[in-house]
Amino acid sequence: MEILICDDDVTVINQIEKLLKDFLKDKKTLFNIFKYTSGEEVLEIRKKFDIAFIDIEMAQVNGLEVTRYIKKINRNAIIFIITAFEGYLDDAMDLNIFRYISKPIIPDRFLKNLDKAVELYNKNSNIIMVDNRTKYYNVFTKDIIYATIADKKNIGIVTENRKYISNKGWDYWVKKLLNHDCFSRPHYSYIVNMNYVTDYDKQDITIRINSKQITKIPISRRHYKTFKDNFSKFMGMTV
Repeated sequence: MEILICDDDVTVINQIEKLLKDFLKDKKTLFNIFKYTSGEEVLEIRKKFDIAFIDIEMAQVNGLEVTRYIKKINRNAIIFIITAFEGYLDDAMDLNIFRYISKPIIPDRFLKNLDKAVELYNKNSNIIMVDNRTKYYNVFTKDIIYATIADKKNIGIVTENRKYISNKGWDYWVKKLLNHDCFSRPHYSYIVNMNYVTDYDKQDITIRINSKQITKIPISRRHYKTFKDNFSKFMGMTV
């Protein structure tokens, strides 16, 4: 697990680092911590972070810019925004922030939210085997954008880089994917990863596969309310 702490207050960095080390060692979790005191330093490196703690109020390059940069490299990065101000919160809502941490940091609250972040990271890091009788592929749960019924015998599992065909039945994939909080079923024939949903209406869901590719997934009248509730709950978990 790769963890970033970016804050212009060294005291805050040291406090978060100590809390992280104590918590993750107790969980027997392997991790690396990278510490920076300015947003410029983070923008100068190209590193994929799994969890990031970012001060929103920094000189020159603020926390929102750092968050956008990290999300560009890893859209599934779990972001904590550290703030003593509320002025930026509306702008931050669009960046799929996991939690906001107020200064001064309250250890008990911090650890409670960290526990949920690690649980989410572990779920997203699960590997699912996709098989089509002749080949077997290991795919990270977080990389699955959506699953759909390709034809009567096969299921399509779509990631950013390719589409896999599985001969496992639709019921298998419904049970497998809906066991994860980030997946929802907007239509009988589709299951979508809500991390990739940008917006939706009563007819379609818009999914951003990457910076250049956007696709539409149908949403049925029967599944609309359930999807709406699931998406609202998911955003409540991650914002």
